[in-house]
Amino acid sequence: MQPANTIVGRVAEFLKGYPPFDLIPYEELKTLAAAVTITFKEDDTTIFSKGDPPGAHFYVLKTGCVMLHDSDDRLVDQCDEGDIFGVRSMLSGKPYVMRAQVNKEALVYQLPNKVFKPLIERYPTVALYFASGLASGQTVLRKQEQEAILSTDLPEEPLSLNERVTVEGKKKLVSCSSTQTVKEVAMTMSEHGVGSMIVVDDVGAPTGILTDTDLRKNVATGQVAITEPVAVVMNSPVITIPNGLPVFEVILKMIEKGVHHLCITVDGTDQSKAVGVVSERDLLLIHSNDPAVLLKEIKQVKDINRLPALRDKAEKLIKLYLENEVSISYISQIISAINDALIVKAIAYAQAKLKEEDGQVPDTGFCWISLGSEGREEQLLRTDQDNAIIYAQPTKGMEEFTKSYYLKLAEHITQILSNCGFEKCPADMMASNPKWCVSLDEWESYFKGWVMTPEPKALMFSTIFFDYRFIAGDKELVVELDQRLRKMMDKERIFLNHLAKNAILNPPPLSFFKGFVVERSGEHADEFDIKLRAMMPLVDAARVLSLDYGLIEEKNTMKRFEALKSKDEKNAKLYEEAAQAYGILMRIRVLSGLEHKDSGRYVPIDKLSKFDKQRLRNAFEPVHDLQRLLEVKYQLSFFQG
Repeated sequence: MQPANTIVGRVAEFLKGYPPFDLIPYEELKTLAAAVTITFKEDDTTIFSKGDPPGAHFYVLKTGCVMLHDSDDRLVDQCDEGDIFGVRSMLSGKPYVMRAQVNKEALVYQLPNKVFKPLIERYPTVALYFASGLASGQTVLRKQEQEAILSTDLPEEPLSLNERVTVEGKKKLVSCSSTQTVKEVAMTMSEHGVGSMIVVDDVGAPTGILTDTDLRKNVATGQVAITEPVAVVMNSPVITIPNGLPVFEVILKMIEKGVHHLCITVDGTDQSKAVGVVSERDLLLIHSNDPAVLLKEIKQVKDINRLPALRDKAEKLIKLYLENEVSISYISQIISAINDALIVKAIAYAQAKLKEEDGQVPDTGFCWISLGSEGREEQLLRTDQDNAIIYAQPTKGMEEFTKSYYLKLAEHITQILSNCGFEKCPADMMASNPKWCVSLDEWESYFKGWVMTPEPKALMFSTIFFDYRFIAGDKELVVELDQRLRKMMDKERIFLNHLAKNAILNPPPLSFFKGFVVERSGEHADEFDIKLRAMMPLVDAARVLSLDYGLIEEKNTMKRFEALKSKDEKNAKLYEEAAQAYGILMRIRVLSGLEHKDSGRYVPIDKLSKFDKQRLRNAFEPVHDLQRLLEVKYQLSFFQG
């Protein structure tokens, strides 16, 4: 049944609120709306199944909820209001690759292919929307999303001016021929997550380059049709350089030629085979925000009062990296190194100050450890401090002095860190607390007590203190503590059951796929607690599994999952997905924290883009699967703890 004129207006108004329909002129959108068929689907209705022949239309969800399942009946996506599905089959003319099933009574708009396809041809921006993968057969697939978020054209580490730009160890160059259409090349760029494409001849020599900027300026504006060969829109000739040039020479070449990309070829000329591309973005990190420069400043600073300003620079560095899609694992390593350098500087200053005051120091060494998120190298934002001191057993008669000295030392250090924006822990989980400034033997006693008597409070302490990481001092103290903890885990295996049970106490809410579960009242009403509901279940699962497999030294959540892949090959794919999901969650939290100048824990859902909302939802599937793994592995349904 075709909608009446009044309904046509309502359909058009609805569609224009969502991409890519917002890219179509309203009058044409009304023509499309007039061709829409409105259908009501009951719960559990299958709209199409994998292998079904392509239909005469695709779908837009008006109300309700539709789930997309793969061939293994694994949930890969959820369609909410305004989402498009069934587009891949429409574009390719091939059978459906998924099953679409109604999860909640749904009102569905069916858009006829024969009416919509001419709009794709007339409006390049609509074509580019689909070419980018945002709606190629379904809403955004989890795996594609994660690859897009975690992959980057940037080198693994920022380059210094004296280093050389090489392509050794890089993935194979993505290239195309000049006869391929703009649409084909745009889709390839999207598939590989690259911002530029080298155009090559029959022997692989570069004849031109196509960039995202070219697509925006020439194709999205309608000046060049997506059916035209890429030769029409590419830049030619491409500027080439040999492999292994120093960074400063590469920068000078870009400045001299006024370009943002250079092609690396076998012999440095455009007559030899292209082997790589270096962009201005790749070299962006070598300037004033080079982490190596910042670390050097921190280490050499003489006035301790300058540390806060230097840590502020790190905040700018985080923003720069996030804007340029640097991998979150790399950002974590860099910011952790900067935080560690601040702590080391604070320790040195505090030691000098105490020596100046009375000149006496204990005759036993100590080490400073970070705990919690900083212990896991995941404290990208300046959240609360969590730290402690381990010192060697004092000689007889020196116990009281040793304790007193290290407490004074800790007071100075925690205050300096507070001045740098790391607030003191409200629960006093800091080295300045006498309880957390103790000898190695006392730490062993704490650990043994928590493991032997895993009461709720003991389990809570375990989740914080078992993520300890050496920062400065006598590292042998931490090595010894690692060995003692490993022996405890080998001997008291029942503790792992308690820890696993504790790890599933914060599962993703069952109603999550019907909408985000947000805080109902208080300061954070209508905001999503990304730490409690999304990140902590992954952190807790990684911790218990790592302790079980003897990975005592590894503290970082993503690295724990990576290490687990070789220990438990049967679940390697799940660990890979969990690591990627955690990276996505970290990125969303940091971006939210930087925008709202807070810890990022509470994310305003209404401020997120549709893409970020979908990424957030998709990150929950590994959480569900991991918690099911823990339930089976540790027999939690039978375990009475």
